Amino acid sequence: LMGLTKEDIAMKGIGYKEIMEFLEGSCSLDEALENIKKNTRHYAKKQLTWFRRYDRIKWYNISDFDNDDRAIEEIKSWLEKKI
Repeated sequence: LMGLTKEDIAMKGIGYKEIMEFLEGSCSLDEALENIKKNTRHYAKKQLTWFRRYDRIKWYNISDFDNDDRAIEEIKSWLEKKI
């Protein structure tokens, strides 16, 4: 893949390792895709765990608002209190 090796940082992202395993014949395409999905979920879970510990973040459930403008107003109001 364009002169890159498995050790290059560019190859450490989700998807590259799994596709390389497929290209090398270590797994099927379906297995590679399942591994990409699994590793993406694990990474997202790690991110959420980190963000939840960060008390400066306010979480919003967009479905709690009847329209985008109302959500934007709520967020602006919260930000104005923080500034």
